[in-house]
Amino acid sequence: MARMFLQNIIENLGFEDLPYNWNSFDLESFSKSKKLWDYQRDALKMP
Repeated sequence: MARMFLQNIIENLGFEDLPYNWNSFDLESFSKSKKLWDYQRDALKMP
């Protein structure tokens, strides 16, 4: 029951709707020596 409730929240919540502290990260710079590809950044934004 709880899983369905949480799944519904996630499916209806967009990346831009998250609190600023959660979506303000630079998704391109994964670390000092690694960068995420476009498809990897997009996957992080998808519910």
